[in-house]
Amino acid sequence: MHIVEQQQDGIFIDGYSQDSVSINGQTQHNSLIILPKIGVQAWPLSDIASLSIQDCQCLEDPSIEVILIGHQATTTQSIADDIRLHFAKQAIGIEVMDIGAACRTYNILASEGRVVAVGFILG
Repeated sequence: MHIVEQQQDGIFIDGYSQDSVSINGQTQHNSLIILPKIGVQAWPLSDIASLSIQDCQCLEDPSIEVILIGHQATTTQSIADDIRLHFAKQAIGIEVMDIGAACRTYNILASEGRVVAVGFILG
């Protein structure tokens, strides 16, 4: 699907498929994160089930209001309770959804000026 929205820090998600995300016209096929004020970074994950607090340390920023995790899912899959609790203690929301929903939600929140981070587990 092709979508276009101008976002925070000049980063926008302009398309996605089940195994890729297009950011500023560049298609990415490997897992990645988009962080406010930092940009796009590799995120070495292959599936949501292996997500740990250590994998999320790069998302710890007190300015972040919400973290979105997009993954390839045929069923709704959540993250471990210790990860949710870890971010709840920092007053940061964390939501897990499929890749398309994460792209759309990121674009909406960022266009509203919200400080949002998104991680995509691809491949």
